Amino acid sequence: MPASVNIVQSSATEEEQGEISGVSRSVSNFGSSFGVALAGAILVSTLITGVTDLTDESTVLPPEDKQAIAAALEGSVTAVSDEQVEQVLAGQPEEIVDEVVRINATARNRAMRYALASLGVAGLIGGVAALFLPGRVRRTAAERSSGQLEPSAEIESHSPEPQPPVKDM
Repeated sequence: MPASVNIVQSSATEEEQGEISGVSRSVSNFGSSFGVALAGAILVSTLITGVTDLTDESTVLPPEDKQAIAAALEGSVTAVSDEQVEQVLAGQPEEIVDEVVRINATARNRAMRYALASLGVAGLIGGVAALFLPGRVRRTAAERSSGQLEPSAEIESHSPEPQPPVKDM
């Protein structure tokens, strides 16, 4: 288990362990699934947009090649390496191969950057949101082991004893 899960679970009583474990695993699974879905959606959409825009802007590719690339994007889209692009384009003129490799590399790198940045932003949002979670009053080890759910009154009170008012002279 990650250290953060151990810290959270160690602050609870044995009776609370099952609930905390279930919530912790559910939130972890949701976060993992949401992160993969978010990054995948951004990766694919940015990749399609990048290849389409760069292909349209290209002065090297003839119109029929631009149409073929646009038609290929309507099927399935995956991030491919430059070597894979070169293998698919074997037998084509070198300037066409170089241009398609350039378009692929530029669009792929941009898509990866945006996908990773989106995960970073999502992580920062989660971290900021965690700062606003309500805190728990700390219990002593004896209170935790005895199953006491609420801390004793001495621990809860952090304010100093009231002082009598000072009279003006």
